[in-house]
Amino acid sequence: MDLDDQTADLGDQTEDRDDQTEDLDDQTEDLGDQTEDLGDQTENLDDQTEDLEDQTEDLEDQTEDLGVGFIVGKILSPPMRILALLLLAATLAGCATASAPPAPSPDSDEFRIEATVLAVYNVISGPAGRRDWNRFEALFAPEGRLTVVGDKGPVSMTTKEFIERVTPNVTAKGFFEKPVATRLLIYGNIAHVWSTYETREAASQEKPDARGINSFEMVRIGGEWKVQSILWEKEDAAHPIPPQFAPQ
Repeated sequence: MDLDDQTADLGDQTEDRDDQTEDLDDQTEDLGDQTEDLGDQTENLDDQTEDLEDQTEDLEDQTEDLGVGFIVGKILSPPMRILALLLLAATLAGCATASAPPAPSPDSDEFRIEATVLAVYNVISGPAGRRDWNRFEALFAPEGRLTVVGDKGPVSMTTKEFIERVTPNVTAKGFFEKPVATRLLIYGNIAHVWSTYETREAASQEKPDARGINSFEMVRIGGEWKVQSILWEKEDAAHPIPPQFAPQ
């Protein structure tokens, strides 16, 4: 009976050793995974270090152009040199951001004028079908006119004549016109808006069908800005959009 018990104990010990061996195998496998992860992290760190060296070199070139490269590169230690270059880059970026013009206030003339111009674009744009021409006419001053300019000279229309001219086209197919660059000048009760435009048959269309410039003459009437006239010319090979009117 004792011999049977000892045999059973030996069996249990053997089973325990097998379990321990299996645990050791698992731990060895985990250690291998951790080693592989550490290798990946080291590789990523090497890549980041290389990127930082490239950025540092670019920043050094920029600071040389600014006349401070000698101070940064020769006087400061390498770690402080990198920090100084990064701080300088952040400062330059901040200066560039600060130079961007602020958005017009909703109660400003600039905001109201641009809102009127956008309303004109919105009324005439849309899929094939009807347009709100009453809204379109309300955006114009009395006797307001629209003039298309081409090689054969200007063709001037009243708002009603313009509506009669374009209604068949916008009823038959989609027409979407949007501004892509705007230059605005205001003096007293008059304003001039240079509005570079793009047109598409479908709003989802990537490439425009045409580009050109709309010249809006605006007047203040009873506290509201109205369109006195629109002159426009389509871009062609002989008359490309000049840089000062191109989208930025």
